[in-house]
Amino acid sequence: MHAMRFPVALLFAFLLPVAGFTADNPRNCVGSVPVATFQIRVLPADGGMALPIRQVNTIHKGYRISCTTLRLPPDLKKSGRVALVVVPSSTDSGDGVTVLDSKGPDGTAEWTVPFQVRVVLLVFGPQGLDEKRVARLVSKDEDLVSELATYADRTESLEDTLDALAAIEDSGEDESAPSRNAPTDQVLFALTRALNPVMSAYNPLGAGRRMGPATLMGQASDAFFENAGGFVPGGGALPVVKSWLMPDTEFRTVYAEPAPQDGLALCAQRKTAGSRNRYVYLWAHRVANSGPPNISLAQPVWLPLNTRATVPIQVKSLDEWPLVDRVREWTLLGSGTRVPVKVRSDGRRSIEFDLRRASAAPGSYHLQGKWDWGTAQVAGDIHLAPLADAAAIRLAAGSQLALVEGRGVVPLRLEGADFEFVERVSLRKAGVLGGTPIDLDYVLPVRPRVGPQQSLEVEIDTNHFRGGVYQLALVQTGGSAQNVPVRVLPPLPAIANLPLRVNIGARDFRLLLRGSGLERIERLTAEHATLHLGDAAGGEREVFISLDASARKGDHLELLLTVAGVADAARIPDGILVAGPRPHIVGWKLSPPEGLGAALREGELPAGSFVGVSLQAENLDAQPAVRLECAEAGRMLQPIRVRAGERRAAAKLDAVSDGSLFASFDPGAVGASGCTLQAIVDTESAGASDPVAMGRVVCLPRIESLTLTNEKLDSGYAAVLTGRDLETIEKTGWDAANGVPVAAGPPRTLSGEGDRQTLRIVVPWPSPSPMAPLYIWLRGDREGRPIPRK
Repeated sequence: MHAMRFPVALLFAFLLPVAGFTADNPRNCVGSVPVATFQIRVLPADGGMALPIRQVNTIHKGYRISCTTLRLPPDLKKSGRVALVVVPSSTDSGDGVTVLDSKGPDGTAEWTVPFQVRVVLLVFGPQGLDEKRVARLVSKDEDLVSELATYADRTESLEDTLDALAAIEDSGEDESAPSRNAPTDQVLFALTRALNPVMSAYNPLGAGRRMGPATLMGQASDAFFENAGGFVPGGGALPVVKSWLMPDTEFRTVYAEPAPQDGLALCAQRKTAGSRNRYVYLWAHRVANSGPPNISLAQPVWLPLNTRATVPIQVKSLDEWPLVDRVREWTLLGSGTRVPVKVRSDGRRSIEFDLRRASAAPGSYHLQGKWDWGTAQVAGDIHLAPLADAAAIRLAAGSQLALVEGRGVVPLRLEGADFEFVERVSLRKAGVLGGTPIDLDYVLPVRPRVGPQQSLEVEIDTNHFRGGVYQLALVQTGGSAQNVPVRVLPPLPAIANLPLRVNIGARDFRLLLRGSGLERIERLTAEHATLHLGDAAGGEREVFISLDASARKGDHLELLLTVAGVADAARIPDGILVAGPRPHIVGWKLSPPEGLGAALREGELPAGSFVGVSLQAENLDAQPAVRLECAEAGRMLQPIRVRAGERRAAAKLDAVSDGSLFASFDPGAVGASGCTLQAIVDTESAGASDPVAMGRVVCLPRIESLTLTNEKLDSGYAAVLTGRDLETIEKTGWDAANGVPVAAGPPRTLSGEGDRQTLRIVVPWPSPSPMAPLYIWLRGDREGRPIPRK
């Protein structure tokens, strides 16, 4: 081993020959040409697995560095040599820069490191390599050696930049990036242009006219190739070295890109046309010379599965922050599970997790990565949980009822999922052309990303949203959005006659709803009841109600309205009042008046006279009433309702005793002739009974006298009736079977006699007996009815 000592620390570099060789590597040397591909590994002194040089952070004394040739240019000279130059990590030990033995480029070359190093140089010359000149090169000037260290830093900076850009392309972060089928150099060029449009006409690796570096990639490559690492402003150190020490040699800088088999493809600028000088290529790599960084989480972290998320971290000192990016092969450990995960620093005291391809299950984990042949631990717990799924999200009970057009700002509560990863909430009209989303204020029970949050509350100003279907978009960590359909209801129907009184045991009990918007009610439901809606017209709507056996007297049942397809769009707490058993009329007895002008038949009620009635009823309360009305609406004059002890012109209810009601009334005040008069018992607490038909209202004439004349007519003799309501008489006769139609013409009202009338009739002659009763037929009668002779 040929050794020379120098006072300044360097990294590790290769001098490589021959531009123009086309190596088959993943990224094709962006803006340059591949020169060769090597596999460079480091093996600890005590043995073990060799690691690629770029994964090693500390190279101790006794470690072995191997270089295996994977690809070489086809025109490599037999005199080509490779030499290794190493620089100690500290000058305090008296060690200096050392040039190790040069070797041929074929097969695998191996060197043992004489001290802990910061820089290693490998010098390779295609036409041979003068080791003495190399020694003079690195020992000529201490400042020159320092600049070579800077060159190593810039080499690493460029390589890290390209790795980062390739990682971006591989992760699919930029949707405008070319497809993965495009050559990688095209991808990186496109990404560079996307980072800064000013670079679109600038080859970021030095070819073409310089437009000025505006990105990290542009800065690194500009300084790297045009200035050979920027050793001397305006021209670079390597051209100066050439003129000092090697006038027949051109030094070319190189950088490395990953290649198959853990290889490094070395990339350089093209040869100068017509040059006869020998080419030597340099590649540099700096060793961190540090143990793993002390990384910790400020607090337990909750991350969503299958997304990317940024997590703040802490390090022991600022000097350790650059070391975070040197940790490799990150793994989540939890409950016997190891989950590989992509982690990278974002340069702002945070790390970004990419869990999109990680096969992790929900649970608690710790994060660790590899550091040399050991590990780098991250203190703190990491919890993984799924994002909220729209299929599981539901509106809390009562929330839908608040979403009514025009009610102002109302809260809307969501349940059914873990909402801790929600970062934004917006609302827009459903449909492709639903309009611009409007951001909404929202609040979680605690705060985002501190553990499961089983509800989320947003505020919606219903004055700004008309009735209809909307999409509530929940944007979560990682950009995932879940759309939850919600409906803003139009103004709700209003029922004015509430509560609805329904008796125990009711079956299809008919009631009328009164109010506004009743036609928009699609369904009515209530516990312990079945309701069926009829048609709506004129602010009214029929409803038929049946109660089940579990309903109890005094229950107040909540009435639920379904409107526009929304179940329970309105809740009415006291919508139905369950009353006791309905009154029931079990019997009645009529007491017609005496002294009527004509005989009453069974079931007839005389108009104009008071009729007494005794009603026997069940389930009465303290204040029952009797209601009288016509079954035929067209014959109704007015319904009459009279309470106990109440007297009216046409009716009175005298007393109530032991389920019996004693009343009297004028049938003619309720309905016209032919009205089927019904009686209904009405109570305050239990409602009304079913109606019972009391009889048919008839208008009987009141005959005061019958005067026979000597006027002979074809069918008998003329006679004159005097009385009232004579217009109801259609025929007359001496028996119930044979009647003669009355003479033509209506009754004549006697002047000055009020409503007294005279009616000319025809009677057969002679009469059966001197005092035989006269029979009359009212309109609709099939047989005559007798009237007394006066």
